[in-house]
Parts: sequence; C-alpha cells; structure tokens
Amino acid sequence: MKKMFQLPILIAIAILTANFCLAQPQRAELKKYVQESETVVEGEVFAQECFIDETSGNIRTANFVKAKTPIKGYAAETVVIYTNGGRIGDRVQTVSHSVKIRLGEEGIFLLQSGSPSTYNGNSAFVLKGGNTGLVKRLRKDREKEGYCPGTKEKITSWREIREQIGQWCGTDLTIKQFDGSVSPESVTQKELCVKLADAIPLFQTQQVQFDVYVKSSVQGLAFESIKLFLDYPTEHIDANIVTNGGISVTKQTVSSASIYQLSVQDVTESKLKVEIGTGCISSLSYYTLDTVYEKLARVVVDVSNWGSLGTLNLESFIVEGSAKYYEGAGRCYDFDRVCGEGEVGFAPCEVEGIAVAPFAAGIGQTLTITGQEFGNGILGEITIPDPDDGGATSFNINGGPLIQPQYFESWTNTEIKVKISSVGPTGPPFGSGIWEIDPDVTSQEPNTLVCFVKVEIDYALINENVNGVDRMIGLAQNSFSNPNGDLEWYLDAGINAYPALQAQNITFDDVEAVAIRAFCDWENAVGIETTYMGALNNPGIGDNRNAVFFANLDDSELGLTNVGFSTDLCNPDDLYFAGRIEESDIRLNLSKQWFVSTNTNGIGDLQYDLYSVLIHEIGHFLGHFHAMDTEDNGIDDERLMYYGLEKKQIKRDIDDNAENGIELLIQRTLESINSSGECFNGYVLDADPEGCPTTDVSSPEKIRCQIVLKNVIRKGDNIVVNLIDGQDKRLLLFNLLGQNVFTNYESEGVVNIPSNDLNSGTYFLQYYCNGEPEILKIVIQ
Repeated sequence: MKKMFQLPILIAIAILTANFCLAQPQRAELKKYVQESETVVEGEVFAQECFIDETSGNIRTANFVKAKTPIKGYAAETVVIYTNGGRIGDRVQTVSHSVKIRLGEEGIFLLQSGSPSTYNGNSAFVLKGGNTGLVKRLRKDREKEGYCPGTKEKITSWREIREQIGQWCGTDLTIKQFDGSVSPESVTQKELCVKLADAIPLFQTQQVQFDVYVKSSVQGLAFESIKLFLDYPTEHIDANIVTNGGISVTKQTVSSASIYQLSVQDVTESKLKVEIGTGCISSLSYYTLDTVYEKLARVVVDVSNWGSLGTLNLESFIVEGSAKYYEGAGRCYDFDRVCGEGEVGFAPCEVEGIAVAPFAAGIGQTLTITGQEFGNGILGEITIPDPDDGGATSFNINGGPLIQPQYFESWTNTEIKVKISSVGPTGPPFGSGIWEIDPDVTSQEPNTLVCFVKVEIDYALINENVNGVDRMIGLAQNSFSNPNGDLEWYLDAGINAYPALQAQNITFDDVEAVAIRAFCDWENAVGIETTYMGALNNPGIGDNRNAVFFANLDDSELGLTNVGFSTDLCNPDDLYFAGRIEESDIRLNLSKQWFVSTNTNGIGDLQYDLYSVLIHEIGHFLGHFHAMDTEDNGIDDERLMYYGLEKKQIKRDIDDNAENGIELLIQRTLESINSSGECFNGYVLDADPEGCPTTDVSSPEKIRCQIVLKNVIRKGDNIVVNLIDGQDKRLLLFNLLGQNVFTNYESEGVVNIPSNDLNSGTYFLQYYCNGEPEILKIVIQ
C-alpha cells in the first residue's frame, strides 16, 4: 500500500453533539418514531422517478405512493417519498445500507417533510429514522406478514401491527363487527373463501406442511365456525391418518382465540374432517374477518411414500355448507356461499442437477436446473432472499417465459434457466444467499427424488441490465488523472473538530490507523493497489475523490457507501461490462459510540467496532453488494458483506466469497483493459500491489497457516499453490461430487496443479495445517 500525505488543515465545523441512546425494545423504538412522525400513511409504491438534487448534486429517487389509508397527518391520495441513489442517463449512484423502497412495495410509511417539500405537485417526504420509518407488508412469506428493517422486528400479524400503529396515532384501525346497517349490492351475498397455500416439504421428518387461509366478501363478519373435508391418497399417506397419529392441525391467526374449539377425525380411511367453531356462544372474542386472506390453520401430514404424490386441490378439499358467522345475541347464520381456490403441492418433480459455477450474482450468469416434470412454470417459483435485510424478507419469482421473462431464459418440462443478478431488472433485490427452488408442479411419473432444493449464491456485485443481459461495473482507472491505476482514497481532515468524536476521545490518528489497516487487508486479499492520499478538507459526494468521512446519518445506519459510476464507455455488446466506478465515498455515523483500535481487546458493551464497519464498507467501495449465508436474518452470519453488525461484534475477516467476487471483478477489468475494442482498453488498474502489513486478529493460541493461490482461474491454466509455514506435504483436490481428482504427498513450496483435464466448475483443495485438514474453494472457468 502506498501512502501520500498532504498537510491536514483543520477547520472548525459547528456540529451539535449527538445524543447517545440505550438500545430499546423493538416496539418501543417503533412507537417513538411513529409518534415523532409528521405523517403516517398506509400505501403502495406505484411509480418511481429519478432526479438530480440541486443542493448536493446527488441522484435521488422520488417514490410515488398511493396512500390507501391516512393514519396521521397528511391525507392526500398521493405522496412522494425521497430515497438516495438512482439513475439519470448514463450516471448511476448506489448507496449501501440506505433506505430502499421497491416498486410495488406495500406497507406503512412514517414520514417527515422532505427537501424540496413538493415534487410534481405532490407533497414530498423522507422516512423518519431511515429504515425504522418503513413497516413492510409481506404477501409471499410463509411465516411473517410484516417486517420493520430498522428495528429488525418480524411481524406475525399485519392486522395487529396496523392496529397498534393506529392506536399510537389516535386512529382506530380495528375492523368493526359488521352490523348489517349498510349493505351495498356488491356485498349483500356473504361469502367465505378458503385457500390452501405455502406447502413446505419437511424431508427430514417425512412430512408436508401447508396453511389454510380464509377471507370474507364482507369486512367485519364475525367468524364462528367451518367444517373442512380432505381426501388424501393412501398410496402415499397411511390410511386412517388421524387415528394413526399421522396428522397435526394447529390454530392460527383467525382461530387463535380460546373460544374456538378444534377437532380432527377420520371420516373414511382416506378422508378426514377438520372442524373449528365455537358452538355459537355469546362472546366478545369472535374474530372479525377481513376481505384479504388470513391464516385459519396449519396442517402437517406424515408422508409414507413420496413417489409421484402430486398436489391436493380444492376439488378434493370439500367445504360443507356449514361455515357460519356470528351476528350477535347468540345468533349464527350460514354463509350464503363458500368458495375455494389454490392447491398444495407435495412432491411433484425431480431435480437431477444444477449447473454453472460459481453461483455468483451480478456477472450475467445463468443458473440451469435439470430434471423431470417441471411443467411450464405456471405453478413453480423460486424464492430469493433479500440480502439488504439479511434474508428476513424474500422475493418470489414465478416461472415460465410468458409470466416473468425478465428473470428466466427458459422453463421447460426438463430444464429451468434462471438469470442470476444482483438487482433484478425491475428493482427487487437478488444478490447472494440461499435460493429455494420449488417447481411445484404435478408429476405424471414416479420419481425417486423430491423437487425442492436450495442453492447458495456466492456473492453479489454491482451490475446493470443491458438489453436483458446483466453486465458488471468495473474498477478501471482513467490513465490521464490516475496514470498508476491505484485506488486512491482520502480521510476526513476534520475528525479532530467533531464534538461527538471528541467526547469519545477519538482522534484523527486513531481513525487513520484503523482505515489504513482495513484498506491493507483488502489489498492483501485481492491483489490490488490502494493508495492513501492523506487528509482531505470538506470531503463530499461528487468531488471526484474517494473519501472516508463522518456525517450525520439516520440512527439505523452505521455507515453508508455511495458508489457513483458511469455507463458511457461501454457498448451493449461488450463482453462483461456496462460501465466503471468513478467515485466511492464512505460516510460513518457521527452519533454512534465507536471502538477505534487495530486491536480487538477492550470494546465496550455499547460500542460498534469501527474496523469491522470500515472493512465491510470498503467491500461496497470496491463493488460488492450485500451477502449472506444464513437463511433468516442471523446475526451470526459469517459473511463480511452481511448487512448488519451488532454492538460489540468483531467481524474483520474477508471471507472467501467476498474475496472471490472482487478477484473476479479485477480479473475481468484487466481483460477489458488489455483487449482491443473492449470498453476499458487504454485505461489502467494496478493489480501488482506493493503489499502492506496484515491484520492479526487471531487469538495467540491459534496460529493460522499461510497458503497463497488464486481462487478463480481459466481452464488450461495451472492452479498454483504457494505453501508458506505450517503445512505438511499432503495436497488433495476434490470435485463437487467428492471425487479425488488430484493427490500430491510430496508438496514443497510451490505446487502446480494442471487444469487441462478438469471440467469447468467448483473444486475443493484440501491441505493440512499443523496436522489439521483445511479446505479452500477453487473455481475453474
């Protein structure tokens, strides 16, 4: 790492000392923001438009929200909510960790006045408290109906959180019991609809789980009882399933009150009855039905033989005419009509293989799934976690080229090709994490495997969609302004002048030492020269200088990285790229309590590790989006690019997936630089770093071995393994099937493993560190 210092000139900046707050329970924190908000609306984002902020020169997005229910303050039909980042022509800005509102997003928005205060004639706002100002409504999640990214609260019942926010605002949002005084023609017929959905094969326990939903044509009818009959195939499910203990039914949202009694019994050897009801007693605990589906019950069924079980649908799921509503004074009446929709798939198909590796988002790859009985995709879906909240929410795409061609190349009975991207062409997050593939169609032939698989996507890089094809954003440097091709960066010269940092005894020198080490870690990991240019007065976004500086951010944000890139260099037919990063700026939250040290000892209970935050944000600086490897928002996720960090948590290691992503980006950037006709030809990038001190965060008793190699190589090139310290002579290479394809027991110094006879794909190199086996992943392209 090169260091070029400039004389820091400190200027006085008047900033009020930030208030430090103890962590509060999730609902207490949300209540605070609700009560402090000027306006609270329930609505849906129906349009988006990007614009240049005249004050800062940054790109922002105006999100147009149809306000379905005004809860507090402003009651207009349409409001605009500003978010950071967007695209204007060939100029793009992405902002890590900032509020992200998707087109079609539904939820409750906590708002305060924005600047400018109007946009195209509509009153304009920003979310109060950043991510804390958004309560998302989830419609495709099996377990949750809502999520607040700011407080990380998973909400089981949307009705409950909606009513709670209404109470805090002094607005009654409860669904009143229907009294019949007003009965429009459209709802004079009182109808109850039943839906079966959310099937989950539980392979380890040989079971299938699904949910039963109900809704009413009239809002506010008091649900009293229902009888459901279910026929099932005894070749796959044991006969007399209730008597034999092969089924469990549990009450859910609609029937959770103690007045509802649940009974399940066999009717015939292949039919059972589920009955939920009250006996029409006078009670104040009746559940008032909504006009949207809500969970009535959850069913778990033992499966004795998967075979070609197929699906259960409402032709088998018979609803008798005894579904009733309660009208009061001990009077109950049958619904005029009972309807049904939906079906539950159990074990519909067979997955034989998943091809293309590495499974990495944002580089224009296609995930190919081969097998049998995939149908046309109409009943299938792929669930993709949202890496921007650690997988707490997800995005579902349905198969079939006629349904969502922007996500799929093809969907046939034997093959599915889904595009791997970092951001979908209509805005939803893709990125890394565990994708769940469930074609969910009826099988016509017996199968030996079940069709429900999970695939981990390794990493996500900044991408742009060009004519339906994903392209990367490169790291090339302009040779006129940066002839060496280094990644240059500056540090905020005003650090010593911030009262909030002075109160914590944090100095410029402290932050400088940590920042230099964090950039060094990335330099050593991926082989790219970073150059510290010294202190910079008044750093800001849009000054054409990469900088690390402190700023006033929303309370839910530890740091933000603003990445600006241009797409004016690359043609649509360029091999890999759509543009290049021109400026990356890391902003750190002044209001947080920071632990600033290159050591790990002594961090306080309420402090955040600045080193961990910086090394994560440098990942964004280089072009990474968020990544994850746990399935549901776990704080123990080992990925450096996981979206969140807890107080007192130390996360300073650059994991293989983060390293692999940037190494691939560097490799392809260099290929473009050195290829005539490619968009970076003539630009520069220093991929021969001088090196700098490494960070040792290991405990003294655990000494790590050193092994140097490239994780991504081209077929035909040697896998070059450089053994340094602590290894013995054993090296073994395995393919994804666990087959040993290379063995060498006489390894000394540098070992060359030829790849000519190896197929493209992922391999695992086993070596021995102080007698203990270790594994590294290698990708041959």
